[in-house]
Amino acid sequence: MTPVPLIELQRRLAEAGRIRMGEKTAKAMKYLDTWRLTSPTKELIEQAAGLYGGTVKPWTAPTGEQWEVVTAATDLPVLIMPAYSLNRQYELWEGPSKCSRRCDGETEFKSDASCICNAEGNDRCDLHTRLTVVLPELSTMLGWRLESKGMNAATELDTSLELIRGISRGAPFVPARLRIVERKGQKDGKATRYVVPVIDPAISFAELTADATPALPAYTPAERRPGLGVGDALDVTARQIEGARTSRSAEPIGPAGEVIDAEPIPVPDEAPQPEIDVAAEKEAELFEIVDKLGAGEDTRKACEKNRKKWADDRSSYLDWLERCIAAAKKNLENAEPGESQFAKRAAEAQARKAGKEQEGKQESLV
Repeated sequence: MTPVPLIELQRRLAEAGRIRMGEKTAKAMKYLDTWRLTSPTKELIEQAAGLYGGTVKPWTAPTGEQWEVVTAATDLPVLIMPAYSLNRQYELWEGPSKCSRRCDGETEFKSDASCICNAEGNDRCDLHTRLTVVLPELSTMLGWRLESKGMNAATELDTSLELIRGISRGAPFVPARLRIVERKGQKDGKATRYVVPVIDPAISFAELTADATPALPAYTPAERRPGLGVGDALDVTARQIEGARTSRSAEPIGPAGEVIDAEPIPVPDEAPQPEIDVAAEKEAELFEIVDKLGAGEDTRKACEKNRKKWADDRSSYLDWLERCIAAAKKNLENAEPGESQFAKRAAEAQARKAGKEQEGKQESLV
């Protein structure tokens, strides 16, 4: 494998943590309406909770114990690094920590050969988009990384970064808002909901097309939300810095240039998660309850019927599922399964069916 010219090595900022759009549940991956932050540094997550809301909790990552907060914020004030905030590559993962292929569509970097998918005629890799930003109100100069496998993120974030490079005029950082946006679409002929990350530098096209050179957008701090106070969190951090030195702080800080790691794209600490089917999750939850009530078969038929009925309006189908789940839970709490309305309806339906079959047999004998 020949050495990569230094000028071609991709720069990246060392990470303080991750910005996430979903979380794992016992059944599947669930997307969130607000941002979730994770980090091995508890103090940073406490500061984030003070700024953006949420409760700090321990979290077990594939690489070890970390901390997390599901914030109350749908957008975050960030600083974009126009030169190297965004990276996109095709990758093939085998398990949570082994990336066997990394490619730009022409060259496979691990083997320094041509794209293996093209050579085999079998596209096995997924497109990975990684955006590294700075959360300027937290007491760190390290970056926070967001990762997505969606095509919307890959195309739209790239376009946003091009616009930001155009207005940056060489500035190392550009203030922007990182938003989490829910959208509706079609997958396998069915309506579905999903979330995408959006970068908005908060500057109008009118300003860009004006004769005068537009000023960069001013940085807008995050609105303080309920949770740990920022001052309290900063005091905790300051006391720890002034106290005993740790293995993390014992190393002397090198020149600013050493903060930028001159390796290719970092290997994520966990494998990307598949797309989330919200309707399937709700159906599974409903079926689990109604099976206990003896109405599983009828409920599945009703779901199949309404799924087709609302094929182009998945939100209505999801609302219907939510109502069914609430009713089933209430029925299960207030009555024994054998006495429930679900069970009674099922028994009555079976009795009517048996009665009709008996009438048919008697008519055939006459």
